[in-house]
Amino acid sequence: MKIIFSGGEAENNRLDAYEGLKSVEGLIRVARIATHYAATNEVRFRAPYTDVLSMQLIASHPGSFEMVFDNIAQAMDSNSAQRVKAISAALIQRLTRRGTGQASGDALVVDGETIPSGDIDAMAEASEAGLKAAHRWIDSTSKKITLSNSGGNTELDTSTREYVETEVDGEETTKDVSVAALNVNSRNGRVYFNDEKRTVPFLVHRDAEARTMPNLSKYLNEYALKTGEKVNIRYRPFEHIDGRTKRIVIYDCYDVADAA
Repeated sequence: MKIIFSGGEAENNRLDAYEGLKSVEGLIRVARIATHYAATNEVRFRAPYTDVLSMQLIASHPGSFEMVFDNIAQAMDSNSAQRVKAISAALIQRLTRRGTGQASGDALVVDGETIPSGDIDAMAEASEAGLKAAHRWIDSTSKKITLSNSGGNTELDTSTREYVETEVDGEETTKDVSVAALNVNSRNGRVYFNDEKRTVPFLVHRDAEARTMPNLSKYLNEYALKTGEKVNIRYRPFEHIDGRTKRIVIYDCYDVADAA
């Protein structure tokens, strides 16, 4: 995998030590989310990531500032290693494109294996902080970063920076959801949106209805018991420019019988 900086000081084979390396760190974080999934089939939102497949810096090239990384597969045969490397390369490109508004959330097929759309969007969400950091170096229209591997090329520029940094307030609405996670102390968690086939992060508003936290807790238990029971929430979404949900704030949570 290559990370290629062009424009600015990169044209003289230089890179700002702080902002440039922050951008590299952000892209490697996205790559590690992809490699972890390729090796374990698990969506992971934060480190530690698996050591089965790791990213290592092996060279830098002159010209536009270019850094070269390699995927190192541990404790697996050559066929398995090639399989997970192919999946990770395709995933790195898809997550970078999805997270910058350059690709849909459709399922990804790699060598006959299908990665569900819900997993793609969950990993894209997990990649948001990394992609924001990846744009740290891009402070003018002359600067671009290209991520290149066997999965293709993806370019980051001021337009993609605007996408990752912009959040649009949606209209208050209601939906039936499953409660997948809840932290009573911080009042945040995750609910499952069936129409998006993924969980979405939420925060319970400080002025939410009194029944909100108890009902969320009750339906978290239903989720753990795998009963399939859903509960109504009243919430406001916060979205990407293209309308994809980033997070929600919940104002009420109630059983169907309570609606009136």
